[in-house]
Amino acid sequence: MKAKLVALAAALVATPVLAFMGLYGYACYQDALRIQDAAPAFDPLEQIKPILLSQPFGSRYCRYVVDFPPESLLNDDNVDLLRSLNLLPEQNTLDVTIRTERITDASLSVLASLGSIDLLDVTETAITDEGIAQLQSVMPSAIVPTRERPERTHNNAVNPSGGLGRS
Repeated sequence: MKAKLVALAAALVATPVLAFMGLYGYACYQDALRIQDAAPAFDPLEQIKPILLSQPFGSRYCRYVVDFPPESLLNDDNVDLLRSLNLLPEQNTLDVTIRTERITDASLSVLASLGSIDLLDVTETAITDEGIAQLQSVMPSAIVPTRERPERTHNNAVNPSGGLGRS
């Protein structure tokens, strides 16, 4: 009788442990696939120093955020490297923020070719408002925000506090 109880106890303990190990193994496998899928898209960008964030959905695919801060090395001369982003599987979500003034209207054709992007924020670049409007028209499936304009007071001066007031 004692042997049967010990066997039953062992089975009760082992079942959740094995289930956890199976789920953990599956998660690790999905992680490996996600990294393998993303490498062709992101590896070429390493040389221009982006900030890359990922938010896995618990599966093979995930949301990626690629940020090019002012200290990144991205500029009009190497913007072609961004074409590698088109290699990211379409099941992923991709947001790209470019915050360097070394990107100008000269980069519009490359940016417009990035069909894998779900959100492209270029409001902190040297791209003109006309260039942003052009991107919005050629990238209808992507969200391309416009620049917010500072509030103006009654005499058309910019109010630095953002509220109404006199200057």
